[in-house]
Amino acid sequence: MNLPSSTIERLERAADTSTGVRFVGASVTTNGRPELVSWRQLHDEARAVGAALQARGLAPGDHVAVLGPTSRALMTVVRGCWMAGIASMVLPLPMRMGSLEAFIESTRGRIRHGDASLVLIDDQLAAFYEPAPGDPPIEPMGAVLPGAPGVPSGDALVIPPPDPERLVILQYTSGSTSEPKGVMIPDRVLTANVDACVDAAGMDEAETMVSWLPLYHDMGLVGFLAIPMTRGIDLVQAAPQDFLAHPGNWMQWISDWRGTATAGPNFAWVLATRALKRMKGLDLSSLTLAL
Repeated sequence: MNLPSSTIERLERAADTSTGVRFVGASVTTNGRPELVSWRQLHDEARAVGAALQARGLAPGDHVAVLGPTSRALMTVVRGCWMAGIASMVLPLPMRMGSLEAFIESTRGRIRHGDASLVLIDDQLAAFYEPAPGDPPIEPMGAVLPGAPGVPSGDALVIPPPDPERLVILQYTSGSTSEPKGVMIPDRVLTANVDACVDAAGMDEAETMVSWLPLYHDMGLVGFLAIPMTRGIDLVQAAPQDFLAHPGNWMQWISDWRGTATAGPNFAWVLATRALKRMKGLDLSSLTLAL
C-alpha cells in the first residue's frame, strides 16, 4: 500500500474510511452504553481543536501537555495537536490518591522539563493541580473542544507543511526506576514505527483492535491509538479502570465486537484468565493477535 509520508496526511486519509472508534465501558461512555464515533467525525472535531490551539498562539513545534483519563476528549485533543503540528505530551495519572503531593510534583516536573507551552487538564482533575510561578498557562480540556466558547471551526485550521523531523509525541517514561525522561518522537519515527508494527503483525484494514490501555503509555498511545487512527482501522476503546474493576470485561469486549487484535501487560492476562473461568458464552474465535 502506498501511504502518505506524514502523520497529518495519514490522518486525513484515514478520515475518509468507513471505520471509527467504539467507546465501551462505564468510564468512557454515556450511561454505560457503547458509542460509535467515525474517524471522520473525530477528525473534524480534532481540526477544531487544532484551530483553537493556533488561535491561542501555538505554532508547529510547540508542546502541549495533556492530563486526563482515557476519553473521547483526550483522543480528540491528541489528534488535534498532531493536526496542528504540535507535539502532544500525555501525562500519567495518579495511581493512588494517597500520593497526590508526589503526583503533583512529578507532573509539574514533566511539564517544565518538556517545555510545554500550554497545559490542558480534565475538568475533574483541575482542582488537584494548582498552577505555580513558572508554570505555562493551564486551561480545562473542554475549552478547546468544539462547542466551547470561542473555539473556531475546523476550517480555520492552518495545516503546517510536512516536516519529518518535527516532534509528534513527547513521551515520558514512568520514572519508576529513575527520574522520568522525555522521549522525542518525530514524525518520521512515528510513521516508521506504525508501519513496522503493522507489517510485523500482518495486520490489514479489516482488523478490529480492542484496547483499555492508558494513553500515556506507548503501547496505548502508539500501538492502539496511532495505528488505528492513522490507518483507518476500527478500534474498540475502554479505560484502564473499566478493565481493573472487572477484568472479564476485556474478553467480553473482544467477543461482543469481534476483536481481532489486543494487548496487555503480563498481569492483565493473569487476571483475564481467572475471569474466564467464571464466564460463559464468549466467542473469542475472531482474535488473531494477542500481545
